[in-house]
Amino acid sequence: MNPPSPNQFTNHNELLEYIHAFSETQEYAVTTKRSRSDINGEIKNITLGCDRSGVYRNRLNLTDGSRHRKTASRLLNCPFELFGTKHNNVWHLEIRNFEHNHEAFTDMLGHPVARRLNVEQKELVWRMAAAGSCPCQILSTICQSDSSSKAISRTVYNALYSIRQERLDGHTPVQALLDELQESDFEFEYQCDDQNHITHLFFAHRISIALTHTYPTALLIDCTYKTNRYKMPLMNVVSMSSFNMTFYSCFAFLSDETELDYEWVLICILKIFNNMSHPNVIVTDQEFALMKAIKKVFPNTQHILCIWHINKNILAKCKRYFTTDENWTEFIRMWQVVIGSVTEQDFEIQWNEFLKSYSNKPEVLKYLQETWLPYKKHFISAYTNRHLHLSDLELVFHKIILQVESQEREIRATISYQRMKVQHMHQIPLFEPILYRVSFFVLNKIHEELIKVLNAILDSSLKPCTGIQGHRIEFLEPTYLVNNNQSDLQPLLQSLIQVYQFWPLHQQVAIYSQLEELVNTPPIVLEDPVISRPRGRPVGAKNKNKRSTHRDLSEFEHTEKHSRQC
Repeated sequence: MNPPSPNQFTNHNELLEYIHAFSETQEYAVTTKRSRSDINGEIKNITLGCDRSGVYRNRLNLTDGSRHRKTASRLLNCPFELFGTKHNNVWHLEIRNFEHNHEAFTDMLGHPVARRLNVEQKELVWRMAAAGSCPCQILSTICQSDSSSKAISRTVYNALYSIRQERLDGHTPVQALLDELQESDFEFEYQCDDQNHITHLFFAHRISIALTHTYPTALLIDCTYKTNRYKMPLMNVVSMSSFNMTFYSCFAFLSDETELDYEWVLICILKIFNNMSHPNVIVTDQEFALMKAIKKVFPNTQHILCIWHINKNILAKCKRYFTTDENWTEFIRMWQVVIGSVTEQDFEIQWNEFLKSYSNKPEVLKYLQETWLPYKKHFISAYTNRHLHLSDLELVFHKIILQVESQEREIRATISYQRMKVQHMHQIPLFEPILYRVSFFVLNKIHEELIKVLNAILDSSLKPCTGIQGHRIEFLEPTYLVNNNQSDLQPLLQSLIQVYQFWPLHQQVAIYSQLEELVNTPPIVLEDPVISRPRGRPVGAKNKNKRSTHRDLSEFEHTEKHSRQC
């Protein structure tokens, strides 16, 4: 390496920038070996060396077998050394040894010092991380804003770690989290063991609590794993708005998943409702400890098993017994018919037909009969339709805040939007009293029932009542509307009958034909035009790949993956 010119500099940062820029042109990397400060804490001299200077020291006396990672060292005891010192507020550079004991590198990406971020880039990393951007997005932004940057993904991860350590200010992550919970808009509770290790942590944002008070009908509970380095499951409690949109209600970290653990969380959830009516329905997977806890804490709430989880468990346990995809698809279709049985009698008929169809697969039937049929009242439509329902810890905490606030904005925006607009198919007299007051989702449900009624007029039959029970919508009074229409129509019909007999015969025939057509023709409900499919991507073209996660695959995912490989 050619020696740099011994220039003078106004401060040591200017000196370092000069040395790094010069060494990069020579395809070497220079780093700080040591520095000394005066009594005021200001640096008075600095020693620089090649980033391959020094020798590896095994300070912990680790052996190859005891190491967690297989590490390597780039140190070659390179003798290159520079010395910078401050005299009369001016920095001077002295060359002590300009020789290297190794060849130059053609690619500087291998040197950590060349991949370092400047102050502006570190601030960008923190801002984007606080906004919920993932490291790959942060890295792309850095590279786009500075084409000369040599940062890699590890650079971003290291920067995030350093920033977090600065923010912790000597506290443990859990201590920092509790401090932040106390200062933020969260309600929280926690429990510790005898050694003061946190075993349970429950928290709910006040925005989420307000939304839960507004939409308390149904709660969906599920656990997410591998969200933190403590391996504590994160319990997600989700509710449903009247727009058929889900939102987070509350969260809990648990050290275990016993009945007592779930009872503690459910009691915390109970406090959220604060003497309000409890949820009508709680939806979970087949977690027996949680199911028992729900019975104790919410004895009057209907518990429903999540059909998605049921189907995925069936896939994991049963697909191996089917040789072709066509047979498996038909099996799932018939199983869905069983689940969707409208009445108990219908369920018995469909289930017996299912047993006959798959009598040659005793393992499958045994699994269904032993695992799921004992809990049929928790997922078969004939039973569930009796209740109204709609089909490190600190880092996780910050991501949750972003999601909660985003969901609240989405719901507010939806409310504002649907208060201003009316879908074309809802512009009928029946809906006039509730337009701008009831969500599109609710109106669509009513519209679906209206279509069923109109179709039944032609078929002269209606499907059996499902027995679904729901809340009365305050703005909709069907009996009142019908009675008013009849009272307005009755005088008109009486007048028509009185004058009809005095009309000429041909006029009577014409009026009779018109009345007959009106009576026998069902009302017309206008629908939106069918969406056309314009020219575009070829059929079967791939969408953008979804980003993979770091969690372990579920059993049904392994089954699906194996099926694709066969």
